[in-house]
Amino acid sequence: MSTPIKPETQHASKRNGGSSDGAVWRLLEAITGALAAVTVFALSLPMFTELVSLFHSLFPAGLFVSMYPMGLLFVLLFMWLFFWVATASFREWEIG
Repeated sequence: MSTPIKPETQHASKRNGGSSDGAVWRLLEAITGALAAVTVFALSLPMFTELVSLFHSLFPAGLFVSMYPMGLLFVLLFMWLFFWVATASFREWEIG
């Protein structure tokens, strides 16, 4: 006589079996987020340049030149994190 499989046991085996699958999904989410961030960043770079040029007179020239690339890098980093989280949230919402 065989015992029926409990639903909790089936869910536990599904969670444990897909650990490498989760790593692949996280990598794909990171790559998708990076591609989206770079695309949006490249398309909006002229707008950033125009916006920053308004503040050029407020800072000394040396400070402005040294801080400008760092500011752009922070914008790109936060865009990447936003798109990464958006991709992961959408995948979780779509799959369930």
